[in-house]
Amino acid sequence: MLMMNCRDVSEQLVAAYYGECDAQTEACLVSHRASCASCQSEWAAISGVSQAFRTLSEQEPSRISYQKIMV
Repeated sequence: MLMMNCRDVSEQLVAAYYGECDAQTEACLVSHRASCASCQSEWAAISGVSQAFRTLSEQEPSRISYQKIMV
């Protein structure tokens, strides 16, 4: 199994959150996070932001905003 430090883990967390890492990388990330409070905190922050975005409702832009975008 690869050994990962916090920097390595940090670079892979978003990809891991979206299931984009291979099995070996995922296992290394999980192993590292299990023993590292800093990386656990970063993982929780990524999860929290992602969940917060899911709770937002989709809204149509105002007519003025639409006009500014489309000009």
